[in-house]
Amino acid sequence: MNPIARHAGTSHPYDAEEADRQPDRAFSTAEDDASVPLHPGAKRLFDRAPVLRRIPIFGEVCKAYGPACTIGLALSYLLCKGFASNIFVFSRFPMLRTRFGIDAARYQRLLAVMQIAGAMKASTAMLCDTFAFLGYTKRWYMFASCVVGSVFALLYGLLPANPSSADFATAFVSLSNYGIATVDILSEGHYSRLMRKIPEAGPALVSWVWWIITIGSLLASILQGPLSDLNMPQVGVFIAAGMLLLASLIYLFNLYGEKLNCEERIEDARIMHKELLLGLEKRKALCCKEEREGSLDVDQGKALQLEASPEELLLPQPIIGCCGLIEINKEVIMRNKRIIICSAVITAAAIIMAFGNLFAGKLWLLIICIVVSLVCSVMSFWALPLIIAKAIVMIYLNMVLYIRLPGLLDSFYLAKENCLPDGPHFSNTFYNTIAVGIIGNLAGLVGIMVFRYVFLRWRYRLCLVVTTLLWVAASVFDLIMLKRWNVKIGIPDHVMYVCGDAIIEHVCHMFAWMPLVILLSRLCPRGSESTVYALLAAFGNLGIVTSTSIGAILMEYAWPIKSVPPCDFKNGPWLIIVGHILSPLLVIPLTLLLPNARVCDDIDIDGNVVSKTTDEELT
Repeated sequence: MNPIARHAGTSHPYDAEEADRQPDRAFSTAEDDASVPLHPGAKRLFDRAPVLRRIPIFGEVCKAYGPACTIGLALSYLLCKGFASNIFVFSRFPMLRTRFGIDAARYQRLLAVMQIAGAMKASTAMLCDTFAFLGYTKRWYMFASCVVGSVFALLYGLLPANPSSADFATAFVSLSNYGIATVDILSEGHYSRLMRKIPEAGPALVSWVWWIITIGSLLASILQGPLSDLNMPQVGVFIAAGMLLLASLIYLFNLYGEKLNCEERIEDARIMHKELLLGLEKRKALCCKEEREGSLDVDQGKALQLEASPEELLLPQPIIGCCGLIEINKEVIMRNKRIIICSAVITAAAIIMAFGNLFAGKLWLLIICIVVSLVCSVMSFWALPLIIAKAIVMIYLNMVLYIRLPGLLDSFYLAKENCLPDGPHFSNTFYNTIAVGIIGNLAGLVGIMVFRYVFLRWRYRLCLVVTTLLWVAASVFDLIMLKRWNVKIGIPDHVMYVCGDAIIEHVCHMFAWMPLVILLSRLCPRGSESTVYALLAAFGNLGIVTSTSIGAILMEYAWPIKSVPPCDFKNGPWLIIVGHILSPLLVIPLTLLLPNARVCDDIDIDGNVVSKTTDEELT
């Protein structure tokens, strides 16, 4: 059967179970490219409830990828990265500072350790892409991660209220976060495959995921803030443990609809072969336009030969081990040797950073930060295509240069009257629930819509420049409040905080992250989506760990603060000026690392915009 005819019909990329029935976007017609195909499951749903099609973002995602996948992703991100992860975030000050009684400097260092889980995503994805467990590269790993993460969350909540528990709490939270990070990165790898097949709906899918994460964060803040004010922060942690255990059912019943490893490997091999043939066809057409028809016929014949080839000729079969429990995808190892080495280096760097924050002095921690930054940046250019390496280093530097200071800001805003008589004296309910939770997350939802309908037409560089300027603007409000200037001119602390950091900071994080997720979805190699996404996430989280570590160095060496009565925050403004205003501005010239293309453009591995008109003329 002619492959072009086979793929030119109205069938949807996901309405067949076998890989050889799935249409390849490279062989789609101009009509197919003009609009997103309607998933059969979505058609049945919309026929029964037409109003669902009009729901912003959900309707577009469901139309392209189907209701089961759309809802499965939503439940996973709601329970894990949305709710459970943010319970840990909102509980860290009341647990570490209030319940366990450590000071701000130690608090700053322990937060850096808690964040290393995200920096270890690369090795996790590498292992999962290489070793399929019980026939799947994602499903059972996510199931185990939720169960184990739930256990460590329970242990975290059960720790006694004394300072010696702080280090154990850090270890338990880090391990729970590692489980959540594993679910996150494998889910990103899964929906990256979906976006590669229907790229037109990719931005909507990314927006949908961030919508759900934001809703989960909102629910977590509504719960955890009042519990913290009642001196019961551990109750929220217990609920988070239950949510992680509940999330494991999503993967137990495979709501994602993940295919068996052998099917995905065969599908990847076929698509890569077809793309290779199409590339040869295009080059021949460009070199010899007068013989265009003949060249197409020849390559169609090659495609037919490929179509008739046995599957075992397309791809070496996985190596079966442990009585069939494990399948080793040796072609993934051979195709991504450098990426695997880079992943191992980043994981080692994250572990070194963790031990540095726990045990090293100021000078040694500074040396570790510098060495880790240099080694990991060089490794990315060695292991990855140039455009991907630039994007990954960009996100790393973007996170590093915004020096995080939770030890200062959390301690200042939540300080009691006996610590800081003229301070803001925010409650946990206001600080975490109202400001960050409700107002910040509602602003985040609006930001997602802005990204979907405005930023999508902007160039990657402009997105990062605007995001940086917004981040700096939000930090000015922190500076004003630390200097107490707002009180002198009659602006209440609550109003000042809500108008600044609560709204802008949350939106800026999404604006900085979402364009690069879309960029990599268009560039990452087939069969290694989890690993490449993990490198982006690992570099981003390693940047946050490095940034928090640099903040600890500044707080201990250059501008120390005192967070126990009588408190002293007179050096706080200098920390904000250097870490939140001057340092982030260095990101602006670094945006040249990104391709000069719009977020909605389809680009090739060299960063050049792919013209659909040219593709149609050649095919």
